Amino acid sequence: MPHYAALSSGVLIGLGAAFNLASPLVGIMSDRLGSRRPLMVAGAATVTLAVAGMLLSVLGVFGPRSTFSFILFSLSYLMMQSGCTMLSVSFSGLIADFGKRLPSKVGTISGVWSLFQLTGATAGYLLSGLICPVQLNDHQFYWILAVLVVLANFGLLRLPPELLVVHKTTVVTTATGTDMDTDTSTDGSDGITPLSLWSQWWSSHEYGAWRCVCLARLVFFFGLGTFQSLALYFMEDQTDAGSHATQVLTYVSLISLGCSLLTVWPAGKLSDRWGPAVIAAFGTVVMSAVLFVLPLLKTTTMMMLIIPLYGVAQQGYNVGDLGLVIQSIPNDDTKARDMGGWSACQALGISMGSIYAGAVISFFHDTVVVGMAPSSSSSSSSSSSSNTVARRTPYLHLGYLLVFLPAAVFMCISVVLVLRARKRIGTNDGVGNKLSAVQVETNADEIVVVV
Repeated sequence: MPHYAALSSGVLIGLGAAFNLASPLVGIMSDRLGSRRPLMVAGAATVTLAVAGMLLSVLGVFGPRSTFSFILFSLSYLMMQSGCTMLSVSFSGLIADFGKRLPSKVGTISGVWSLFQLTGATAGYLLSGLICPVQLNDHQFYWILAVLVVLANFGLLRLPPELLVVHKTTVVTTATGTDMDTDTSTDGSDGITPLSLWSQWWSSHEYGAWRCVCLARLVFFFGLGTFQSLALYFMEDQTDAGSHATQVLTYVSLISLGCSLLTVWPAGKLSDRWGPAVIAAFGTVVMSAVLFVLPLLKTTTMMMLIIPLYGVAQQGYNVGDLGLVIQSIPNDDTKARDMGGWSACQALGISMGSIYAGAVISFFHDTVVVGMAPSSSSSSSSSSSSNTVARRTPYLHLGYLLVFLPAAVFMCISVVLVLRARKRIGTNDGVGNKLSAVQVETNADEIVVVV
């Protein structure tokens, strides 16, 4: 039903993002298992099965454009999201491990991590948009995707086991003048239930900075989710891209990613120098300004001119946000769990933003247009009705205004929360790096040992 194209895609994206709300529970498992490897393997296997299901659905094995094929594709998409959750939470815990060991290099570590993510995203856009474009009757992209997933799985198996070991903090209490030593070790999550975890996150004083970071991430990705879900429709309805909207959007995305790649190293170094909160706040302000201006753009040329700012700003936010959450995690033994909560806020924000955008824009339709397929001509329209197709109903300019402007306002709120998180991080070493109790006050009766 073409009238509900945006709503349908928004709901599907929203449901996929909602699957990532299980990230905290996945993080608890990752912390308790003592190694990041088991969940990585499980996630990789789940993604492989999901790609196989997608391939079967698009190949028409169960009939061309059948209801069962659509259901299979949707289920495979959701399965892929769950597999990606297991992988991303495990890798986030790994990055937090390195960040805690090298607090003065948090920005650099975040930049390197972001560099590889952006490189993969760029390759994906090139593959699906230009090299092997996703089309109705062309399935090369899915075959290549399946091969890439298998190769990635072999790469995961080659990771050194010692790199994936979860290091826990052990407090050794010594009694002066005696030979008695007490050695206690905990993963910080024993006996944790969803209710107690919620209480710890949202009422504990030590999680004050972490709460601000997560709330900032949620409202930021609410704004970003509205843009992501409607970008293609906006290009087709409101600019001169027209029927070439998919190709133009690919170029726009590549420009944004290219600018982000160029900004990775400077953003990391600036984060080390000025603190991640400053870089994250600056990037958010610029992205908010872009969303304010976006509904006013009418040509692809203007889009090409403004999108580099978007790419640079998003990279600044990505590096700053990751560094900020690493600094705000109070317990070393629950890094994957707390990073999972941070990831869940991103998923929730995208889910809410996508569904909001699809629902709002669905109330603002242009007149129904029935035209010719791109391959047909006006002279043959009267002689052949097989080429006549129902075009997707365009959405009105007012609808895009009511979507993008509130998204920009939410990003401004995100800036306030980021700055609040910076204040609540506590004692710092001059660049925003949180100091441990051992660094602030030396206690002769307590020694912290990394096992």
